[in-house]
Amino acid sequence: MDQAHSGLFALHLRGAAHLTPYADPRHPARFTRVQAGATVVELGCRRGESLSRLAERCGVDGHAWGTTDDEACASQVQRLLDERGLQQATLLCCPLEAVPLPPACADLVVANHVLYTHSDPQAVWSEIHRLLRPGADFFVSDLFRVESCWACPDLPSVIPLRQALLERLAELGFEALRFFEESEPYDLGAIEVAAYTLAGRKG
Repeated sequence: MDQAHSGLFALHLRGAAHLTPYADPRHPARFTRVQAGATVVELGCRRGESLSRLAERCGVDGHAWGTTDDEACASQVQRLLDERGLQQATLLCCPLEAVPLPPACADLVVANHVLYTHSDPQAVWSEIHRLLRPGADFFVSDLFRVESCWACPDLPSVIPLRQALLERLAELGFEALRFFEESEPYDLGAIEVAAYTLAGRKG
């Protein structure tokens, strides 16, 4: 992580110290400040812990939508939401790239390490753009390639290079792109990758 990124990361960690903790310490939503009454979408909500935290922060005047395409996860998530009485949270069983919500409905979209396992990450980024209201933000944690030009044979998609990722997002119409954290490079099969958390805004 270079000095500029390190400074941003430290600044936002200090600013986010008061927020509701997340079960996954890497979850990108830990950097966000969700206002009461907001509409939030989480793509790929796994066990539902982060979705429930987002719903708590939205409050009863807001709404948190989560997506999954895994029936076993769906049952677990719905049970958790019911146990916590979170009527302002709704689970949608759908693909990441085809969320049954209207355009420009979300004040925030978050996704935690779901893009690099998807067969068409660009379609998911397009869906994030479609869901966001103009001026609304996304926070995404995922992977980019460091050097290698080879795809990983165990993954359905080609993980983008860092600069290529930023260029694609700018072409989609995202602005104010900024990395909040980047890991040291590590090997993933035949390629070298780094984990990141990236935020941006729909122009």
